[in-house]
Amino acid sequence: MARALALVLAASLAGWPAADARAADGAAADSGSLHALVDDLARALERRAQQEKLAGAVVLEVEPARGIDAARVERAFVPRLKRRLKDGGVLQPAPEGSARCRVTLSEERGLIWATALCEGGGLVGPTAVAVSRPVDKELESALGATVTPAQTRFVLERLGTVSPGALDLALLDTNGDGVDELAVLGVDALRVYAVGGARLERLAVQSLPTDRRWPRVVTGWLAPLPGARLWLVTSAGHALLWDAALSRFDAAPSGLVPLRGAPDPAAGRAVTSAGGPATPLAARWRLGSPVLALPLVTIEDAQVRTGLPALVRDVVAVPGRARTWLAVDESGQLVAQSGDAASAPLAAERVGDRLVVADLNADGEPELVTSASSAPGEPDHLVLRRLARDLSSSSVLFRSQLSGGSIVAAGSGRLEPGGRPEVVLIEEIGDEALAWRLRYTP
Repeated sequence: MARALALVLAASLAGWPAADARAADGAAADSGSLHALVDDLARALERRAQQEKLAGAVVLEVEPARGIDAARVERAFVPRLKRRLKDGGVLQPAPEGSARCRVTLSEERGLIWATALCEGGGLVGPTAVAVSRPVDKELESALGATVTPAQTRFVLERLGTVSPGALDLALLDTNGDGVDELAVLGVDALRVYAVGGARLERLAVQSLPTDRRWPRVVTGWLAPLPGARLWLVTSAGHALLWDAALSRFDAAPSGLVPLRGAPDPAAGRAVTSAGGPATPLAARWRLGSPVLALPLVTIEDAQVRTGLPALVRDVVAVPGRARTWLAVDESGQLVAQSGDAASAPLAAERVGDRLVVADLNADGEPELVTSASSAPGEPDHLVLRRLARDLSSSSVLFRSQLSGGSIVAAGSGRLEPGGRPEVVLIEEIGDEALAWRLRYTP
């Protein structure tokens, strides 16, 4: 089967399907970081109100704190929050009411924090929610927060919505225009989107075969291949290659999981020099489990020695460094390994099960993006880390909980012609899935 896959990869490709097959999917992109902060807080309040069975009139108080200008808050933040809550229909801001929510805005280490404490109105006791967002130029102007160079170079923006049930994503230039499209592997289909300035435009949908039963653990892996192809595997047992030109699935090797962040250093060399993706390395897996078994193997089933733990959740290669790897082991420990040395912890805290390494600011040193290791039901956090040159440690540049949901997929690519790499994430909140971009803004 591995030889069959190698033969399929060598096939020549044509362009995308006709443009009239395209359809719009998702809502308009976020109109700005102030709107996003207001929306994040309103969503968090509405979810908590529904959990606590709180509804109706609520007295809303907004207090500026550290680093926030009171006049700007009253002019820019308060009207937007009241309007957003009124439109949501769960809580209705009113001059009088038995329930009261006190919102405090503050700036801490490059983040705007909005913390709301609600009490009364039948609540057993006070309940609090908190959301945060990196300070950028818009929030500086709207709220008076202070922007420093170290804090504002990385910006998190909402791209739009995608279909829920996402398992993984990959960014791949499918039509040769120098800009990557967003491919999302879901529980029911593979969907490909064009990333525009105002919306995500759906380009293609390929339904997954329905002859597979999902196990208790639902997960998937998606990696770009040379020639505008995608290799996908799910914990239900799908092992498929998707051809963008032909809009069809072909069989892929069973028992292997492609690692989008770990290119084959030998087979991918010629392709990478031409500007395309390298053939990914793969790992073994067991049906229904998110844990992968090493060693890494090439598409021809040759082993690649790494010195990493025997069981991992994700592996990425560090760009520009031979035989240097980062991995998340089965317990969520982030580790680094180089050459023949043993793997060593890279951070004290546990992390999520997907890693993205990319040089976002073009300084020659890659940044690492992970999700935090959150307890079930707790908001997930995006964490951006700077790696020590010797990979002995890492430092957190900033973290954000996005809209308070779970980060289910992450990947990197170029969303603008000639632009720097960017990280795209998908966050799921109930029945909604949001796409975000993390980019560097000099």
